[in-house]
Amino acid sequence: MKKIYLIILAAITFGAVVFGSAYHMYGLFGNKDKTDEVVDVSYDFDSFKKIDVDAGLVDMTVTTGDKFSASFSGLKELLPEFKADNDTLEVYQRKTNSVGFNIFKPNKRNMHGVDNKLTITVPEGTALEEITFQCALGDADILGVSAKKMDIECAMGDIGIEDLSVDSIDLEADMGDVSLKNVDVITIDAELAMGNFEADLVKDISEYGLELDVAMGKCKVDGETVSNKYTKPGSNGTINVESAMGDVNIK
Repeated sequence: MKKIYLIILAAITFGAVVFGSAYHMYGLFGNKDKTDEVVDVSYDFDSFKKIDVDAGLVDMTVTTGDKFSASFSGLKELLPEFKADNDTLEVYQRKTNSVGFNIFKPNKRNMHGVDNKLTITVPEGTALEEITFQCALGDADILGVSAKKMDIECAMGDIGIEDLSVDSIDLEADMGDVSLKNVDVITIDAELAMGNFEADLVKDISEYGLELDVAMGKCKVDGETVSNKYTKPGSNGTINVESAMGDVNIK
């Protein structure tokens, strides 16, 4: 009986996320007759220590390069504003009702069938202070760029963090998977509504204190299946994961 209620809750959550994101950010389906002009822009910056992205419809990648830069390719209607001020790179995507969310082409995510991609690069070896990303529809990938703090929130989209070190990670995914690979981290706080969580960490899992709460799904720690409500003490970090529907695998 409990699983039936959870399935119903998950279905309601799915519908609410899809409808709410599409309607609030772009109107229900937007105006598919609007221009489909595509742009490809790039900006260079002297430096920045923080990244703050507030977007409606974009896939973001933060990676290493030979300079501080940011680029966008996609629909002109969705071109974000870029501003570097007080050591912070701010990327803001205005809300628009002219671009419809496309449930039939999830890889493109809009009526025009165009990928909208934001790429931010920092010189290799640079450690940032903070990376913040909030997005209604889109993936977030942080590859090889370390920071003291990361705060990532995706309503619909996957989160991937790889090959870096970070003190604390705060993750929220309403509908999408979360993957951490080769990450040296002290604190993880993750909340998922529908999606899997997988973490392959640098430090041995025995060093972490764990608090896992999985309502519907399998829960594994270091290759062993554990109870869906699992806690253990640790002296060198903490991992808190709460998942309504999805598997959790930490190793």
